[in-house]
Amino acid sequence: MWPSPPLPAAPAAEGTFAAETRLCDPDLLPLIAAQENLRLEQKTVMEMNYLVMNRVLSPIQSALFVVEAYPTRPDALALSNIAAQVRFRMRISSLR
Repeated sequence: MWPSPPLPAAPAAEGTFAAETRLCDPDLLPLIAAQENLRLEQKTVMEMNYLVMNRVLSPIQSALFVVEAYPTRPDALALSNIAAQVRFRMRISSLR
């Protein structure tokens, strides 16, 4: 009796790295991995912007943040870095 063929694996969700790597040329794998990394980075940035504007800042502060950022987009990471620098400088000055 012939051995039965292995069962196919569950299909990966469309648009995911696993689904794309099965269907493409191995030479394209680095490009696909870079695209996936960019998607994850963009998602992280958007989540951080959402949390800062909706959970950390008040509605008035969020509005001022958007207005002051014009003509670019508000950057929560830049705001966090500035806040960290100010806190560090305040700490240093209190030690003197």
